[in-house]
Amino acid sequence: MKRTFLRAISCLFLAGCVVGSSNPFYTPGLVVDMPELNGTWYFDESVTAKDESPLVVSDGKMTIYDDKGVGADTKAVFFKIDGVIFVDIFPDEGALKNDLVGDNPPVHLISRVKTANGKVSFNPLDYEWLAKEADANRIQLPHHRVDKDADILFTASSAQWVELLRAHKDDPLAFPPDREAWMTNKPPQEKAAK
Repeated sequence: MKRTFLRAISCLFLAGCVVGSSNPFYTPGLVVDMPELNGTWYFDESVTAKDESPLVVSDGKMTIYDDKGVGADTKAVFFKIDGVIFVDIFPDEGALKNDLVGDNPPVHLISRVKTANGKVSFNPLDYEWLAKEADANRIQLPHHRVDKDADILFTASSAQWVELLRAHKDDPLAFPPDREAWMTNKPPQEKAAK
């Protein structure tokens, strides 16, 4: 199951974007409802060349499908900082969380979200950038590594994550424009014709 989820994530976004964190990236007062995003979304091939795997958004939940049609349910919380919308996507319970991290904190996929002309884009926070900044002490977020080759587990509070996102919400190093994935609720032509 771990491979299925990670493959689904990599189908949706580029690798190197999930962040291990013991706390969510938002505080309760920042959470917003985004009912207009509920439904099935497909990669907009006119903007983003990806695959045909859909993404299903419903209140508080996101199901990411891999290229074999296997879905992975995750919690999805939309929130807004200074007018910018983000989504914190993570498995918070059940078999998927157990397969991924057991009793450890979940991995998060934090993305900046834009909407325009009936489309939505997700631009994930770049983990590699974040790790380098944390290792060089240019970003002061509590964290630790089991060993030098392990990924970082961030223990930052939700308020600390909010401040990081506030400071870097428009930073192209934190949210590289080439990783932005535009999606539409219209299925690709091949699927629509079937």
